[in-house]
Amino acid sequence: MTQTLRHRGRHVFDMLVAKRLQGNIGSFGNGDTFYVDGISGNDSNSGKYATVPLQTIDAALALVTTEHDDYVFVMDCWSAGEPVEVDKSLVHIIALNNPQAPWACMNAGGDTNIFYASSTGNSSEIAGFNIGGGSTKSGMEINNCIGLWIHHNSFGHEYSSDTPLYGIYNGGTYNPAFFLIEDNYFFGDQVNANGTITSNAIVMSGGASAIAKNGIIRNNVFMGLTGASNAGAISISGGKGIQILDNTFFVPDAASGEAINIVTTSTGLVIMGNRAANGMLSSGYTYNPFRDTNANTINAWALNYQGNAIVEPVGV
Repeated sequence: MTQTLRHRGRHVFDMLVAKRLQGNIGSFGNGDTFYVDGISGNDSNSGKYATVPLQTIDAALALVTTEHDDYVFVMDCWSAGEPVEVDKSLVHIIALNNPQAPWACMNAGGDTNIFYASSTGNSSEIAGFNIGGGSTKSGMEINNCIGLWIHHNSFGHEYSSDTPLYGIYNGGTYNPAFFLIEDNYFFGDQVNANGTITSNAIVMSGGASAIAKNGIIRNNVFMGLTGASNAGAISISGGKGIQILDNTFFVPDAASGEAINIVTTSTGLVIMGNRAANGMLSSGYTYNPFRDTNANTINAWALNYQGNAIVEPVGV
């Protein structure tokens, strides 16, 4: 099999982790920089230097200027007054950690989302966190935002110590567009997954009047996720023009569509290069991990693997 290209899309993330940038340097554009330490910071500080950090992300966002390309660097946290509303456009919220094992943990103080992004958070970036969530909520709920970039986070890792229902969730009345979700880990609560998400990893739940459109979901890893009411580590209804590329799934093999489940009213989706597996063999599966209930020519599927075998999605 010819390997598909991996689009890393790390932007400034690698350099920030390597250098642990200090001082109010601003961004590589025009913005300012603010530092957060949820353990030893204080919201009465200026937050402009790593030596005088704020305590909460909310306090940093209150100082951010919308559409100014400002950066919020989170050096440490355990809980930060959730839900954190991303209410400024073109802001970067980045935890300075190893993205393989995020140190900055975000835990729900109650039954809440961890992050919430709406139209006031357009073109923003969230990276480097270990994200939990409330038992009926998600790690991140996205509303009518455009161009949200979510990368190098761990959702439902056991270190986050709570049990979110979803990793990333969009409800049935919103229209997120041009989102980029890449290089994240999603850990479910099924056997051998060592995670805490109790249902789906990514849910886009819309219809004729609420459409998630023209986003990309690529290069993520999904471990042991079975939807509580609707299967699919990635479950999409009301999607339009979304690309789902080069993701990896450890499926429990308990229902059809456990990796990717495209439900009715989704059109123009491109689903290619994804790999789903359970066990060491390509045979012996009870269920097809890929499912699409739309008409045959509505979406484009190719080179999706069940173990080492290319399979077409089941349509029922």
